[in-house]
Amino acid sequence: TNQIVKLIGGIFNPKDLEGMTENDNKTTPNPINENNFKKKEFLELWNRINHKAVFEIQIDSEKLIAQSIKSIEAAAKQRNNNFVESLSYKLAQSTQRDTISHEELTARQSFDSPTTSTESADVSIRSQVKYDLIGSLSEQTDLTRRSIVAILKGINNGIFAQFKNNPEAFIREVARLINEARIKMVIQGLTYYTTDQTYPLNEIFVSNQKIPSDSLKVSRHVFDYVATDSSIEKRFAQELEGAIDDVAVYAKLPDRFKIPTPVGDYNPDWAIAFNEGKVRHIYFVAETKGSMIDADLREKEKYRIESAKKFFDALNLKAGENNSLADQTVKYGVIDSFDELLKLVS
Repeated sequence: TNQIVKLIGGIFNPKDLEGMTENDNKTTPNPINENNFKKKEFLELWNRINHKAVFEIQIDSEKLIAQSIKSIEAAAKQRNNNFVESLSYKLAQSTQRDTISHEELTARQSFDSPTTSTESADVSIRSQVKYDLIGSLSEQTDLTRRSIVAILKGINNGIFAQFKNNPEAFIREVARLINEARIKMVIQGLTYYTTDQTYPLNEIFVSNQKIPSDSLKVSRHVFDYVATDSSIEKRFAQELEGAIDDVAVYAKLPDRFKIPTPVGDYNPDWAIAFNEGKVRHIYFVAETKGSMIDADLREKEKYRIESAKKFFDALNLKAGENNSLADQTVKYGVIDSFDELLKLVS
């Protein structure tokens, strides 16, 4: 879908097509490393994480309404009660020179440097456009009109009055704050149920797919090369390669392996199997980030990671029902280095 939308967008803006094609001379096929791919440690790890799942969400409507009101009023207070920006416009003035050379004309330098000033419109908007405030917010937040009305009635009158000054900004900000409150409650009330459906191994790990030619050549991975997305991932792969005593085999999980979450499908970065007896957690699924500080992660990243934690908890719960697998659970975590990984598994 994304590629089709991008292609259609290219009709209006050709730059949208940048990156849709690549130079085949700068790519290389990536064969499967059969020895690592068939290792007992990797197959056992894959069998533990290879489960599709469905999720259930429980939300308390009254709590969501109250939290949305609280978030809107907190945002207004933070902005000195200017919940939405006033409409403003910039005036630029310049004078054309009396004499202009050919060079100045072609270089578009026939005017003096402009002076600018910004003016604010402190008046209510008068427009022929009629806004369906409740309908717009209901559509953008997936809440019922009744819930939207309850939120709008609950906020301070001074905040609500700013709707007429800038309707577009008011709708955008209220929708954003409601969605943030909703997603937080969704993650809190999220429960996963694993199914008997699995991903076919040969559909996830496809041999000889083209990857960038500067990908890292490796020997302990399930493919001959690792295509990394950042310097952090590249360094981490090099550290896994060097951990001969600890790591049995590892895989950069292809993006065909996805975990469903309320904010879109999530593809974890790494699956790692350690040598038995070396660490407490033999099987690990890792997300590599430059920073593990919660505040540094984007909102969707945080929600997907929180969802993934619950997904793997559900997998481990299912494994615990099987006595032979009870002590072989999968650990999941966000890390920034191999040293951090060892702290979590040791």
